[in-house]
Amino acid sequence: MVKKLFIVPYESYNDKILSAIKDSTNKYNKICYISLNKTHSGLSELIKKQNIDINKFHFMDSVTPSLFRIKKHKNCTFIDDPSNLEKTGNLILNTIKTQKSDLVIIDSVSSLLVYKSDKEVMPFLEYLLSFLEEMDTDVILFALKQDINHPCIGQIEMRVDETKELEDKK
Repeated sequence: MVKKLFIVPYESYNDKILSAIKDSTNKYNKICYISLNKTHSGLSELIKKQNIDINKFHFMDSVTPSLFRIKKHKNCTFIDDPSNLEKTGNLILNTIKTQKSDLVIIDSVSSLLVYKSDKEVMPFLEYLLSFLEEMDTDVILFALKQDINHPCIGQIEMRVDETKELEDKK
């Protein structure tokens, strides 16, 4: 199992995550993309525009249920109450098992930290990472560069195999 944390500048966030995703699709066949800041439909369009094989993805969308009436999608599971981390964690793990995902992308830790405290986010991520290790499923976590000094990001850095800052080219 490989665990990576990508630190991404706000100004080029979409470009950087799409580049990282594109690189990942060459290595993985079933990707579970957990979106805490974009709708499934918006994210799907971004991915398609990059000529990335959308069929490799199953999305978990926590944004759409709070904005729109949801319609069932074969490649999306909606997270109705992302504030309930225990329920959300169980839904995520069941989806990963059902989909037989070989990569999980969490977009993003920074979004989680907007709504929940370190004391809630770290046990949630520890729970997910432990189960992903047991299932031998790789994981990529994204966080904003502005949060690099946040204690939670430091704790995550100790749990991952690699931390990489995706800088803008000068």
